[in-house]
Amino acid sequence: MTAPAATGAALQTAKLPSDERLVRLLGLFEVSLAAAVVGPGGRVPALLLGLTYAAFAVFAAQQARRGADCGCFGAVATPTTGLHVALNAVGAGAGLLAALVGAPGVTAVAMSPADRVVLVALLATAVGLLRLTLTTLPDLAAARRLHTTEVGQ
Repeated sequence: MTAPAATGAALQTAKLPSDERLVRLLGLFEVSLAAAVVGPGGRVPALLLGLTYAAFAVFAAQQARRGADCGCFGAVATPTTGLHVALNAVGAGAGLLAALVGAPGVTAVAMSPADRVVLVALLATAVGLLRLTLTTLPDLAAARRLHTTEVGQ
């Protein structure tokens, strides 16, 4: 994690350990887990993914009730919304379902190297779109409420 301050502040708001080394370790865990899920895949990485997203959903729900930043995106201040909680819950469900069926990762599926590159590029695009959704939609909704309030006056 290159910018741990926001995550540390969010953890501190939730009265959880927020030491910078711990935040960096959490980021390393997330990246390693993603590599394990996308790479070899299998039941254990999928189960860890499901449990991690379940914990994220609980944390996001608590932060949303507080009206606090989620701390997920480093320097970008992102208010935690119901959408954030819902996406984490979907991630938890997907991980747990993948653990039940033993979903393989990209390296375990018989496909050409070019197909793997395309699949990884699509996954990276999906992650980018999710980040954009979670960081931009709250700002857009706030701007719309502000505009509606100003027009209504």
